[in-house]
Amino acid sequence: MNPDQILAGLLTFFARTPTTVPWNVVDLESDGLVVIVDTRDAACMLIMSAVAAEFGEVAALNSIGVDGIDVTGCLVRAGDRSREVTATLRGAYLFAMQEGTEHNDDHPF
Repeated sequence: MNPDQILAGLLTFFARTPTTVPWNVVDLESDGLVVIVDTRDAACMLIMSAVAAEFGEVAALNSIGVDGIDVTGCLVRAGDRSREVTATLRGAYLFAMQEGTEHNDDHPF
């Protein structure tokens, strides 16, 4: 299965799975892949792919609508470092998606 098909399947799965967390970074350890999934309106493929590229090769990037829910995702090839990459990428993505405020413009994008 190619990376685009894998990502489309994962995005569909996450869109249909009830959760209180609007985004996640998940280790697909058996395949050496990591996926970032975000259902927020503020999700940005450009930021997602830029952050992901710092930790591995971006294998696929997509945004789809499923049952009225828009979900954006990025599939990253991390190889045998997938567990380490997942933990680091989770923190980096959280930081990258923080909004600046009037008193704090210290954010990367």
